[in-house]
Parts: sequence; structure tokens; C-alpha cells
Amino acid sequence: MKVKLSGQGIDRIECEAVISYFFADERPLKGTAGWIDGRLNGCLSGLINSGKIDGHFKEFILIGSQDKLCSPRILLVGLGHSSQFSFKRFSQISEEIRKVMLGMKVFHLATPLPGLHLMDLEPFRAAEIFLVRMAKGSGVNQAEDFSLILTEDPTKFDRILLGSLQAKQKLKGKAELEVWRGEVIRDD
Repeated sequence: MKVKLSGQGIDRIECEAVISYFFADERPLKGTAGWIDGRLNGCLSGLINSGKIDGHFKEFILIGSQDKLCSPRILLVGLGHSSQFSFKRFSQISEEIRKVMLGMKVFHLATPLPGLHLMDLEPFRAAEIFLVRMAKGSGVNQAEDFSLILTEDPTKFDRILLGSLQAKQKLKGKAELEVWRGEVIRDD
């Protein structure tokens, strides 16, 4: 598994799919989901208002990007109610994302860390949990082919990088870590 950190806008990252998260009690949408909703002229808000999606925990919805992003697909992930979101739920949703992406045979994706946009989760621990859950349990070939770009606020990079390095240590060679800030800088 290759991991990159990027402060680049999610709309400019070429990949198979981008992931966006939202809480059931988050209206209007915030973070990446709010930004994507704006880019798609309120498409996500329309799905919510019509009752087709509601953000319940482990809700997964795949939609097309309507050529508004470099990625052709957007995976919307419901995080449930914000008051119930914890590191336990964070860990569960991270593992479910891996299963869904591998089931769809999507191996190159971009995502912020789930719920970090609204919750006060420590980026170090969030990055460590997310990367370990994304890498564990996948087959050897799938894990090697898997490429993940974490799109986050550059002010959080140092803490996310430390968590990523901790995850790399726990994964014992199953993850290659690259830090990308407009150019690729390898961690060797």
C-alpha cells in the first residue's frame, strides 16, 4: 500500500474515486462533502432532502462526479450522529471503507480522514488507525496495488505524518509512505 499526504484540492487529484464523509446531524454539509456539494450544484443536498441518503453509520453511496473532479467517482460515507462518533467508530468505518473499495476493485483513491473535519480527533491517532485498518486484511497483491492519498489541511501534516510513520511501523513493510506537497518526497 502506498500512502501520500496532500494539501492539494481533492478536485485536482487524479484517482479512481474520492471519498467524502458526512454526519447524519450535519446540515448544511461541511468539509469535503460541503465543498463537493457546491461543485455538484447541490446534488448531495438534494439526495438528503429527498430522503435518499441520511448519513447513518456505514451508509455508502457511489455517485458520478459529473466531470467536476479529476476522479470519475465519489463515494459518500455516512458517519452516523456526530455525538456518537468515537475512535471505536472511526476504526470500524475505516475497515468498512477498505472492504467496500476492495469489493469495488478500486485501488487508487483520495480521502480526508473520516470525521476529522468536524470532530476533535487527534490527527496522529486518526492517521495511525485509518492506515492500519486500510492495510490489514487485504490480500498481498491487493495491498501492494493499493494507493491512498490523504487530503488534509497542511497545518495537520506533521501530526498526520507521525501517525503515518507509526502505522508504517505496525504494518512491518506493508505500506510505503510518501509525503506529497506538490512534489513527491520519499520517506526512506
